[in-house]
Amino acid sequence: MYRNICFHILKIPSLTRLAYPLYVIDELLQRCTKKNIHLRVVYDIACVVASHLNKSGEGIPPNISLAVPAFHIYGHKLPCQIKYSTRRLSGFGLTDGEGMERLWSFLRRFARVTKEMTPSHRLDLLTDALLHYGRRKSTDLALNLLQKLDKAEKLSTLAEDISSVIREAPVAYKHINGKDTVSKWKRDYIKELIKFYNLKSGTCEAYMGDETETENSLLNMEKKHRIETRWKESDLNFQCTLKDVDQELRSQLICRAGTESRERAVLLQLKRKYPGKVMWTS
Repeated sequence: MYRNICFHILKIPSLTRLAYPLYVIDELLQRCTKKNIHLRVVYDIACVVASHLNKSGEGIPPNISLAVPAFHIYGHKLPCQIKYSTRRLSGFGLTDGEGMERLWSFLRRFARVTKEMTPSHRLDLLTDALLHYGRRKSTDLALNLLQKLDKAEKLSTLAEDISSVIREAPVAYKHINGKDTVSKWKRDYIKELIKFYNLKSGTCEAYMGDETETENSLLNMEKKHRIETRWKESDLNFQCTLKDVDQELRSQLICRAGTESRERAVLLQLKRKYPGKVMWTS
């Protein structure tokens, strides 16, 4: 069993790009080497970090999970909210990852007082403020834990009710997750057949080697999937598969249109609520 440890990386200026967060993650992984610990890192643009790790070929280490803080996630695109929200990822629980933002909010009130101070006086005042903040957090720790426990129990009951409703729903799961219903090789085979017959009939513009290349592709597919006789346009297999592919493409287009419309609605709502908010994209 892994022990879960959650970290919140501070927001890094864009000029430094991803060097600092990647260094912090690497340092955390080195400290946890040979230890039974699963790291859960919360970062304002964790989606960008994850995308960088995947594109670089390194990939995300198996003993680490990346998430975006609960408040900052609403400044991201809808797919990113679904994939990286602490509320949708296993192991993060009710962690919001906004602890540092609360600290900055507390220190913001000292900006007016310290701006005319000398560096040494400013350092002394901010040190006293941070010591007070730490003592206050320690004093309120028991009460905060009890409040979080009560909230967790209520949400657990609500989640069980929602799960029972989903289980009893008359909608099949395949209609929700949008998985393909036609095998990939059948889709490719139908596309190559249509292209081949169009080239034969001269209904599409042919370039040198197109027909030979398509013929070779069909022969390879037929050999791999043991198709003894090539499907003709009048065959039942051809017609049924073509119909299934057409329905699948239509469903995908409808699903995509619905996703984009919901995403647009959410972004417009956020734009009205938080004018001028930067929208991060992964």
